[in-house]
Amino acid sequence: MQGGENVRVSSGKISENNTPITYAGNAYVSIVGQAAVLQIQHALNLYNALNDRYPADTEEFMTEIIDANQIALPQLPGYQEYAYKADTHELVVLEFPDRKEALREQVRGGSP
Repeated sequence: MQGGENVRVSSGKISENNTPITYAGNAYVSIVGQAAVLQIQHALNLYNALNDRYPADTEEFMTEIIDANQIALPQLPGYQEYAYKADTHELVVLEFPDRKEALREQVRGGSP
């Protein structure tokens, strides 16, 4: 987030502008994501109880929480990435609008 790239935290809400097919797909991803959030919260509480602290950064979070607990996160589109907010102890999805637009251009047949 500090690299100067255009980035924002995704809302995680299902967009009303989808077709019925993409709406159903987005709803499924949202439900799977909510289940993962509950697993992550439980794993974070256990980690804090055992270590008397929370993970310090995204790398430690992914290794000690996600990988160690075999939590399956939904695959994100190429314009989004997972990140850990150490100050609030939560996993967030970062959205890169420039990457999103480049992918749209690529799909439309233009050069990215």
